[in-house]
Order: sequence, then C-alpha cells, then structure tokens
Amino acid sequence: MNIQLDYSFSINEFLEMVESVGWKTYSELQVEKALKNTMYMVKATVDGKLAGIGRVVGDYSIVCVLTDICVKPEFQGHGIGLKITNELKRLIETNVSED
Repeated sequence: MNIQLDYSFSINEFLEMVESVGWKTYSELQVEKALKNTMYMVKATVDGKLAGIGRVVGDYSIVCVLTDICVKPEFQGHGIGLKITNELKRLIETNVSED
C-alpha cells in the first residue's frame, strides 16, 4: 500500500472524511473557518484516493492539539492513522519553539 501525504485538504475532502466515519457533519462555512484556523493539516491518499486526514489546532506556542484524525473504513487497519499522527507530531516538534 503506497500512502502519500499532502499538507492541505479542501472543505469537500474534510466533509467527505467526517461523513465516511459517521461523525457529525458541518456546514461548508464552519469547515472553511476551521481550516483557516488550522496550524497544520495532513491528508493521506492511497493510489490517488482520499484515505485519511488529520489537523493540529492551537496557539503556535504552548497548546497544540491533534484533532479530526480519521481514516475511511475501507483503509483502516493499514497504519494510515498512525502515519498521519506521526507526521502531525513531527510538524509540531519541528516548527513550534519557545521563541
């Protein structure tokens, strides 16, 4: 399984993901605002198909919260969620400093 990571996703991709795992759905305006206020985002694709997403929200200093980490049911069990989580943690560790 070839998992490709990208660092952005669209409103429609976000909605597709949360609906695929049965989470509450949101309006496009809510998602647009949420994505604008996201520190980091990661999208996983497998063979060009959307497989999972994850985000970090916070203040770029003390608080960095991993959120909305989800993987479509047909892609679960292949380490995609772990890969997304590890990449989000790496982005925090690399980019957030005491300065």
